[in-house]
Amino acid sequence: MEDLKEIIACNNKLSNNTPYGVVAIVGEFSTMTPEAKELSAKGIHSKNRKALAVVITNMGHQLVINFYMSFYKPENPTRAFKNHEDAVKWLRKTLEELL
Repeated sequence: MEDLKEIIACNNKLSNNTPYGVVAIVGEFSTMTPEAKELSAKGIHSKNRKALAVVITNMGHQLVINFYMSFYKPENPTRAFKNHEDAVKWLRKTLEELL
């Protein structure tokens, strides 16, 4: 949870508290607590983050991201991709439409 709070602070600092998008690349053994998932989906983390593209590397990650999107219902557009290029392409298009 502290790691996510630090990431939020860095994102806001780097973006100068203006709208931004994120490409998150999930590590092979990455995990998130339920509290971190909730924080990532709602509230302060979603304030300036306008879209989230998640790059996944295996079927287990796909199941987790599907559950995350259905259960936590992120406030911003969120989508999973199997490669970085597609994630960036979608994120750019989404941000252009939103901003």
